Parts: sequence; structure tokens; C-alpha cells
Amino acid sequence: MSKVLISNLGTGNKDAGGYRTAKYEFNGIIQEDTSVAKVLSTGLRVDRIFLFGTTGSIWDWAYKAFGGVDEEFKQNLCLKQKDSLVNQFDICKIAEQIRTYLESDLSSCCFLIKYGINDVEIRENFGLFVEAAKEIQDGDEIYLDITHSFRSLALMSYVMIDYMKAIGKKIVLSGIYYGMVEVKETIKPIVNLLSLFEFGQWSRALNYFHEYGNPHPLSDLINQHYKSNSKLRNEYRNFSQAYSLGYLMALQPNICNYSPLPDTGSDVLQDNLNHIINQTFEDFSSIDEIQFLMNLSQFYAKTHNYGLSYLALQCAIEDRILTYLKVNSKYEGKFVTKTIKAIIIALSEDPGCKELFKIRSEVSKIRNKIAHCLPNKNVQLGTYITKLEQYIEKSIQIMKQF
Repeated sequence: MSKVLISNLGTGNKDAGGYRTAKYEFNGIIQEDTSVAKVLSTGLRVDRIFLFGTTGSIWDWAYKAFGGVDEEFKQNLCLKQKDSLVNQFDICKIAEQIRTYLESDLSSCCFLIKYGINDVEIRENFGLFVEAAKEIQDGDEIYLDITHSFRSLALMSYVMIDYMKAIGKKIVLSGIYYGMVEVKETIKPIVNLLSLFEFGQWSRALNYFHEYGNPHPLSDLINQHYKSNSKLRNEYRNFSQAYSLGYLMALQPNICNYSPLPDTGSDVLQDNLNHIINQTFEDFSSIDEIQFLMNLSQFYAKTHNYGLSYLALQCAIEDRILTYLKVNSKYEGKFVTKTIKAIIIALSEDPGCKELFKIRSEVSKIRNKIAHCLPNKNVQLGTYITKLEQYIEKSIQIMKQF
């Protein structure tokens, strides 16, 4: 595992030789330098630096800042920058100089990007970020320096991290740093904006659950965030497993007994998310079993888990019929399934549940085809989805009547 700092190089003040010298504070240590990237590389003890800049960026300053002593090369760089003629050979030499400065066995990389003045150039730039992502290995620890250059590059660096996670890179984003050179104070703080990225992760995880019925990203974050609370972690892990298995009778006790995510008392963003997550569980936990199954069927349908929605709907209808007929369905063993079906069939002519039983029969046929991979005789699969929505709506209306 290596530590990789990703930084961007702007145009600086060419007449003044690059970026101005300032006193930066990082991790409680004050260091005077012209480069936030250098301060970070020292404070974080990084193994590699990925440096992005245009053909007009102050590459000569970067070469000198990281210990380059070849004056002829530096002067040539200075001249090339004025006419935007810096080339691949030039930046490869700078990358090697950075590796020497870091005293690392691992190579650093420099990338020439476009100015990003239109969509074509923005996409080309992202292509270079994708190439850079190939250099990053599983287990690497990533730090972003977004102090300099175009603001679009800061956003692109952020998007690159999302991209790497999306393609399965097992990386850790450990810092998003901004050197606040514009503040009036003599000591310029270097702030870590990682909490904003983490808030984005929580937001996406909640969205994955609400929109797609995937509870695992949320469970993973809870596991990471509450390492000292094993009870809370186990509860959410058990819920995720029961939900994904479609183990309906294991779901309700897990939800009813869950521990709400605690308020921090100081982190407004996190507390707001925790409240939304807690409310999601409360919506399910404060109802009886039949209503729980109906709500679960609706939720499964909303999140495109149609097979499980059919299962929950069938269970809800059967329980409602049995409750109406005052039949105890809480027996255990293989015999009970056949017994319940026999009772339902025998009493299906009861005027109070005949219509609901008809829906149950249609739902059961479709669910069996799905669960047991039975032929669908050229029925359009979309029909099953449309019918599901109708079955749920009609069942809700009927259940309200008796």
C-alpha cells in the first residue's frame, strides 16, 4: 500500500517565479514554503505525487520546488511555458525529479491536460484522470490537494475518486486538502475537506437504499463509522442480510429492535442524515405484521425488487385473510403451509374475503413462476410489473374495508 498525493499546477505568477512564499500550518506544524503540495508531501510522508497541469502551467517552478538543479532545463521550461510548448519529455523529467525528492522507489507521474474550456476538452481531461487511475493500486491511500489551478480540476479529482470506487478499486480517500492562502492571517491553514466527501457517501448510501433497495452501502458505512458500537453494527448487518435474502419474518424483529443512530450534538450534516435513516426504520417498525408486509411489498416494488414484492404481498394477503377468519397461522413445521392453504381454499367463498382471495391466487401464480423458473408462455415481463402495482393498490383498498 502506498500514499498518493494528487495535486494540480496552475499558472501562478510567472514574473515572480511561481507561487508566493507563505507560512502554512498542517497537523500542528508551521512550515514556510511556496508549495502546498510540498508541505503535504512532507507532512503526510507520501510515496508518490500525481501532478496535473496545462502546457502553460508553471512547470519550471515545480521542477525547482522539488529539488531540480538543472538550470538550463529550467530556463527552457520557462520559455516553453510562455508559448504553451511544454511536452511529454519535459514532464517525465519533472516526475523523475519528484520521485528523487520523495526518496521513493515508486514513480510519480505528471500529466498534461487541456484548459477544459468546452465539453470536448473536459472529456479529454477526464480521460487523462482515468489513465492516472490505472496507476493506483488496491489498498493505496489517496490524498487530494485542490489548492491551485482551475476549480474544475478540483471537481474532476473528486469525480475520479468516485470513478475508481465504481470500477472496484479498493482505495481509501484519506484527505481533501485546501491551502487557504487568501486568509489575512500570517499563518495560512491547510484544511481537510474530507467530511464533505464522507457526507456525500452517506447521502449516496441512503439513496441506494431508497431508490434501489440496496442496504449494504449504508450498513458498510455504519460499520466503519461506529466501530466501538458492536451492538449497532450487528443490528444493521443483520437487517441488511435479512432484507437481501427476502427473509420476511426475520426482517420485522430486526427493524423493531434496531438502535437509532445517535445524535452527535455538533455535526449538523451527520445528525440530519441520521434523522432520515432513523425515520426510515420507524416507518416500518410502528405497524402490525400485516401492515408491515404491505409496506414492505410497496417498498420492494418501488426499489425494483419485484420478486420479493410479490412474496411480501402474498404473505400479507394470506395473513389478512386468516386474521379475518380468526384462524391461527402461527404454527410451526412443514404441515402448517398445506393446512393454511387448505383453510384458505375451503373458506374462499366467504363474502368478506372472496375478492382478496382472488388477488392472492393471481399473485401466487406469478410468484411461483418467478420463484421456480416456470415458463411464462411469452407473457411480457413488464406485464408482471404493471399487474403488481395494481394488485398492491387493490389489496390496500380491500383491506381497509374489513
